[in-house]
Amino acid sequence: GPGPTSKTCDASPSGDCCSVAIEIGLSIAPSSTIIWQNDFSDASDWTFANTSIPPLDWSIETNSDLNALNGLTALPPALTPLATTTVGNGFLFISSDATGGGDNDGTPVEATVTNVDPIDLSAWPYVQISFEHNYRWWQDTRAIRVSGDYGVTWTDFTITDANGYPNLQNSGNPEVTIYDISSVAGGQDSVLIQFYYFDNDIWAWYWAVDDVTISEIPDNALEISQEVHGGWWEGY
Repeated sequence: GPGPTSKTCDASPSGDCCSVAIEIGLSIAPSSTIIWQNDFSDASDWTFANTSIPPLDWSIETNSDLNALNGLTALPPALTPLATTTVGNGFLFISSDATGGGDNDGTPVEATVTNVDPIDLSAWPYVQISFEHNYRWWQDTRAIRVSGDYGVTWTDFTITDANGYPNLQNSGNPEVTIYDISSVAGGQDSVLIQFYYFDNDIWAWYWAVDDVTISEIPDNALEISQEVHGGWWEGY
């Protein structure tokens, strides 16, 4: 299978992989006004595109058994079934593992999914994006991209890339990631968000995404530059 299959994380008190983790980019506001949200229950809300060889897009799935979707290599038990809040009505999924093949063999998986209708944040100067997700890393890139000008320019918030991952090889289930996107999207009326996956032409793993929300950052939001995983703080 792709990459190591043994568990490599021991940050939790039990020595096992954390089942729930919160990754914080720049801010966290537990009680904030929700401006926009999507639970991936309607594929028509999104535009799918890919440059994969052979062609492979993100898909919207409803089967929380990720082993059935991943296809080739069994996942660690902590990662499946997917445990996002609204998993039963649909979630984004893409798998490099399911394509098989070898490393650097000319069969990359590279795909994006972008919201169709621009989001009006003109009345909201301070905003953050959060989403629930689940992944296993092996040299694959995952990012959320944000545009404040209807896709003319994009800012990447990279979660993993070919060089490594910020927490553990296995994410939480779910992992909740929050980024302050005020500098890109705050006060803008034509905001797009895009989930980007690229396996760097490596036989890698997968990414499942659900329940994305844009919310106001209150004046008293906690500003930090660290991550917390199952109660364990890690500096960048």
